[in-house]
Amino acid sequence: MASTAEIRKTYTDFAKTLTGPKPLYAFAGVGDLAVEKVKSLRPAAEGKTVRDLPKQLTDKLTELPGDVRKLGDKLTDRVDTQVKAADERFEKLATRGEDIVRRVRTQKSTQDLVEQAKTTITKARNVRGTAAESAKKTSTAAKATATSARKTATRARTAAGVTANKVGD
Repeated sequence: MASTAEIRKTYTDFAKTLTGPKPLYAFAGVGDLAVEKVKSLRPAAEGKTVRDLPKQLTDKLTELPGDVRKLGDKLTDRVDTQVKAADERFEKLATRGEDIVRRVRTQKSTQDLVEQAKTTITKARNVRGTAAESAKKTSTAAKATATSARKTATRARTAAGVTANKVGD
């Protein structure tokens, strides 16, 4: 029988595996497994009936021990077994998902998409650089135009003042 400390340790060890890419791989593995199960659902459903369920339930109930004191031990053993089974399932799903991710990454269509993304990023950077350069040139030209307009206005005011003085003479 597994003790509570052993069950806790198993759970803690399992929780430590949830760092890194493993959860992503397990998620991909679950998706792949779901697709596989849905594909095989129809053939598996043929020949099974609801009438089998009462017999299965009766079999499970007879497996329970007659002595209530043994029930706690049996439940602890079951929990330990289920935790270990969950760990094994997680590892299998992570491995399956890693295979799927690897296959997707190496597909020609994925590599083409990555190249297109790199090209788009490069073009966007070039456009950004060209736009920044154009904005700087436009700003410089606008400042020069404003300065020129200011000088022209000053000269025009001076010329108007001189002309006004001459007209008055």
